[in-house]
Amino acid sequence: MKKSKCKVASTNTCARNSSSPLYERNASGWSVVILLLMLAAARLPSKAQSAGSEVLTFDPQSARRGDTIFVSVAGTLRDPSSAQIIIDGSYPLCTSVKSANSFQATIPADPAGPVSHDPVPCQDATPALQKTSDAKSATTGYPFLALGKHRIGLKADGRYFESTKELSINRAQPLIPQLQWITPNTVVSGRSSKVLQIYGDNFITSPAEDNQIRLGGNLLHVLWDGCPANADSGLKAQAHGQVVSAQEIDLCDLTYLDRQKLDLTVQQGDRVSGALSINVQSYSTATIVWISFAILLAVIFVLVIFAYTAGKYVIGKREYRIFSVLFLDPETSTFSLSKYQFYAWSGSAIFAYSYYALSQVLVQMGRLPDIPGNLPGIIAIGAGTTIGSQVLTSIRGPKGAGPITPSLSDFVTSGGVAAPDRIQIFVWTTLGAIAFSLATLRVSPLTIKDLPDMGQGWLYMMGLSSVGYLGGKLARLPGPVLTEMSISAGSPSSSGGIGPATSAATTGNSAASNTSAPQSRADLGQPIAAAKQALGSVQAAIGAGLASKAPNAFNAAQLAANALSDAISQANDQPSGLLDSISSKVMSSDAAAQSAAAEFGTLTNAGSDAAAIEAARILAEQAQAAASAVQDLSDGIQQAISSSAQSTSVLSSDPPPPGVTNIELRGRNLSTTATFEVNGAPLPFRMLAPEDNVRAPQKVAADDSAGMATELRLTIAPALMVDSDLKTFQSWFGTPGNAIKLAIINPDGQRAEISADLPPGVSQSRS
Repeated sequence: MKKSKCKVASTNTCARNSSSPLYERNASGWSVVILLLMLAAARLPSKAQSAGSEVLTFDPQSARRGDTIFVSVAGTLRDPSSAQIIIDGSYPLCTSVKSANSFQATIPADPAGPVSHDPVPCQDATPALQKTSDAKSATTGYPFLALGKHRIGLKADGRYFESTKELSINRAQPLIPQLQWITPNTVVSGRSSKVLQIYGDNFITSPAEDNQIRLGGNLLHVLWDGCPANADSGLKAQAHGQVVSAQEIDLCDLTYLDRQKLDLTVQQGDRVSGALSINVQSYSTATIVWISFAILLAVIFVLVIFAYTAGKYVIGKREYRIFSVLFLDPETSTFSLSKYQFYAWSGSAIFAYSYYALSQVLVQMGRLPDIPGNLPGIIAIGAGTTIGSQVLTSIRGPKGAGPITPSLSDFVTSGGVAAPDRIQIFVWTTLGAIAFSLATLRVSPLTIKDLPDMGQGWLYMMGLSSVGYLGGKLARLPGPVLTEMSISAGSPSSSGGIGPATSAATTGNSAASNTSAPQSRADLGQPIAAAKQALGSVQAAIGAGLASKAPNAFNAAQLAANALSDAISQANDQPSGLLDSISSKVMSSDAAAQSAAAEFGTLTNAGSDAAAIEAARILAEQAQAAASAVQDLSDGIQQAISSSAQSTSVLSSDPPPPGVTNIELRGRNLSTTATFEVNGAPLPFRMLAPEDNVRAPQKVAADDSAGMATELRLTIAPALMVDSDLKTFQSWFGTPGNAIKLAIINPDGQRAEISADLPPGVSQSRS
């Protein structure tokens, strides 16, 4: 019989297993195992016992700092004095015993100074938190408890009880934190050195730990030590921070890992602010901008390589390559405004699309986007203007070539004359391209979905600018273009150039232009009669009816007619110094003719009334006719006086004056009524040799345009010049190796220049 074993075990156990032979053999071993398990369970916290509120309860469930909470457990504890209330499973509170299963503890009050996270002895804490005198365990308390939800537990009898409910600790004041904006609201993934500034209201200034920052739904572990210059969170915290005021919180040393929008909130207990978003992107905006700009530079570099391999472009003695070649108009050797507009809009479009595509692919992790709908329209503005300009040039003719070498002023001038239509399209093209690029950059790479719409107003403005530019080319007369100049002399000196005037030549010419009273009166009947006939024609053509339509041109024509009338009067009287007096009339009439021509050009460029333009044209022609008549009268007087002097003089041994100089000009749109300059000084018509009693350029080859030529010849006759003109002639052509720069100015003011070096006989092309 084994009754002794049943006496040791419990009755139920014996009854349940008495019939089992296995039990009889191992009852003693099982008893030992069960006993050990019971001892282990008694020493470890029992999670099963804390599974429900029927095991541990507490009151109140919502409290403020400094409030007392009461905790009770079901059943009776063997050693209540060892009980300790635990917060969040690890932070003990100084606990007081109320009964065998009831306890209390006071939540630490708001700290008076900086927050300390290290536990302190209970006797050093607030008296309300001290334990009873018979409490011997749990000699530490937790000095600071953050706002929010906390788990409540109780450790007693070697076990751990925990409630399924949470204690909510809130602010004393019922205020809800408010968020207004965050800067910067777009950041780059990875560790950031920028300070994240959060602006709003109702932030808790002390303790700062009461402001719990949630980023992307996760609670940030913030070390509230300010934002030191050498901030390094390391393992201590996820960020550094400081509460600047109730309206601002600064965070630094943050690490952004996700390429997405992160919501940021500020939580104070159970009070949570609204959310603001932070855009996190893998590439900074500056990086996207620089890559876009690099793409544009790469395109420009390819074009430069093409332009360089295309060869050089020579104007005069200067070579042009690369950028200049891209903008040069080869016919006029000037910078082309239509090309500038095309390049400006194309460059802006390339930059904007690069920024848009890089943002879509690298930042938003999308695919390469299609060409936006508004981009072709922007390109079409520049392309349409360029094509239209070329068509009008082929029909109407080119603009004036202007100075010899191209300059930036070519973009806003035509033949050296400012053109309002060119100015306005240059300004609006520049502003439009810059505005489009800046509007693109205003959109973050994280949010850009399309290129900005320039708006109907911008498109209308650019369209009107292009129409105005093309209309100006259509209304404006074609300008002169000089492609070649050839200088030759009828009587070259031994040195190969036009020999300088000798003293004898000067003397001989002085005799011809004798300023003293002639020994006998010269016969001036024929030149005076021709001058009177010309005066009558001019006065009839410039009737008073034209004065109101083109007053400036009318006044200039009147001045030229008055100069002709005065010259006729002086020729009749033949006073002492007649030739010098007539010479002054020639100069004044030339100046008046140029003034009338300039007024005609101004009215034409401004697009004035057709009647005013026609009146100015008539007046300019009559002013030029009057100036030519004065010049012819001067030539007739010189010839008559010279013949009179020769009849009273013996053969002279003086050498003849310098021979005739011919200047051949080739190009396009060369007006036969144009004026000329040599080395910046006017070339008056009186210096030209008369042909059929007319001093004017000789049209060698006519152009298709009325009154225009492709080749002109200027024949200069020094033998017929007065002293002042002869000195000017000698300064131009008297020194071998001297550089000659000649300019032609059409009646509308457009000009072209070309240069050549002496000796004569040389031929120089503009390009």
